[in-house]
Order: sequence, then structure tokens, then C-alpha cells
Amino acid sequence: MFKSAIEQVRKANDVIRSIDDKPKEGERWLKKDEENRKRNVKSGNRLIDFNIEALDEPNRDYLHKHFGKVFMRLLEKIKINSQQRWMVCYKLGGKYECSTLNLNNIGTLLHQLLKENFISEIEANAAGIVEMHYDFFLTNIKNLTEIKMYDLTEYEGLTMSDVKKGKPKKRPYRDESTLTERQKRLLNRLKQTGDKQDIDDFWNEILGEKKFYKKRSGQFWKYLCTLPINLERYQIFNELNKRTATLMTEDNCFVYACIQAGVNEETIDHMREVIRVRDFPQK
Repeated sequence: MFKSAIEQVRKANDVIRSIDDKPKEGERWLKKDEENRKRNVKSGNRLIDFNIEALDEPNRDYLHKHFGKVFMRLLEKIKINSQQRWMVCYKLGGKYECSTLNLNNIGTLLHQLLKENFISEIEANAAGIVEMHYDFFLTNIKNLTEIKMYDLTEYEGLTMSDVKKGKPKKRPYRDESTLTERQKRLLNRLKQTGDKQDIDDFWNEILGEKKFYKKRSGQFWKYLCTLPINLERYQIFNELNKRTATLMTEDNCFVYACIQAGVNEETIDHMREVIRVRDFPQK
């Protein structure tokens, strides 16, 4: 009776079970299947797909009934390993929305699961995850007609365009055995620095991969206005001093503009938190 929903839940649990809590170099996640020791579950299978609109009402109810346990298993894996990042794409009003699920914002999904009665307070407390008091999805979970969750350690640099085309791209395997001795020495020196961006740039050149900028140290350009007019309302200043430097660095230009437009403090604080954890809805 619930064959279709059971199959979707089983596949999701298989993907979550395959997550190794100790990532390999380059984050190629490999682990022996718990039930079949002869079979490797590889990272290429790391896609969780819930096609809810294809289910009839009994199957949909079954899937919703098991959503809580499935999502909590994934959150616990992310909590254990902070490098886990997932792009969560879902249909809302016939259009795709996307957000990244990672260690910084798993508390938002925990909050929504608890608020919408997918899990109990006992289950939420037992997870050891700090609850964040706003939702992960932009609507109630039961309103969603489709959810696709891509492991970004496998689908590196995945974009919304890839998802809409139905052609998410997995990054090439970073096989060190194919490197020359000179390349191996260079890679080892980069590993000693611990700079992941430099390591990624190295592999980008070797494999011809697309370059992605992942450092979080970028800042907004700071300009000074030399004209005798006051543009502080637009975060443009006539001089650089302690006061203006503070105004330049406390908030980015978008938040600053919202403050000047009279957006209430509660909303401003929420925006700051969304920007801090980099949990942006993507279209």
C-alpha cells in the first residue's frame, strides 16, 4: 500500500547511512554498506530525492510520517562532521527555491521539524543541536511538492541552473596517483599550509575544473566621497575615521540600506544572522 513512499524513505536512509564521519582527502566519501560488506556505497549516490507530488494521499501521509526521523538522521551526521554541506532544493509555487544546509543552520530545520510536529521535544532535546528560532523552508514542509538534497562534497559548485536543467555535475575524482613527482611535492606543500582555496586552485588547473571562490574573508570595497555633499545615508563617507570605519564594517550595504529605510530592529537582526551563517535562499 505504501510501496512508493517506502522506497523513497529507504533510498534516503541508504544515502544518509553511507556518510562517513571521517572524510577522505578531497572529501571523496566512501564507506562499506552496513548490510552488504562487499558493496561500496560511493559519494556519487549522495542525492536525496523526495518526489511528493507523484504520491497518492496514503503514500504522502506515510512519507510525512517518516520525514522527522529521516531529517534528524541527516542533521546528526552534519552535527558530527562540520564539513558536511547540502544544497536543499524544493518546489514552492511551481518554482525552485534553494538553500544550503550546514552546521551553522541545522538548528533552523530542527526548529521547523519541532514546530510542525514532525518530531517531539524529547527527540529535539536528545539531538544536542541548538535550536534557531526561524524556519529553514519558506513554507510549511507539508506544502512542498518536491525536495532534492545534493551533497556539496560531491556536487562541488552546484548551481540552481544545474538543478533546473536536471544535470547536476559531480566534480572529477582527485587521484593523486596520476600526479607527477613535482606536482605531488607542490600539493604536499599546499597541504602543509592548510589553505583549502590554494589546494582547490591546484586541482582546478590539473583537472581543468571550474574555479570557485570559497574564502569567507572577502570584504566590500570602501570608497570615500571627495565632493562637499553628505551621502552617509547610502554608506558613502567623506573621510575615514574611527566612527566611519565602524559604520563601514558593522553592516554590509544591504543591511545598512534597510536600517536607513526604517526596517524594524527584529528583522534587521534576523537578516544579520542569515548573512552570518550564509543561509541564503537562491533562485
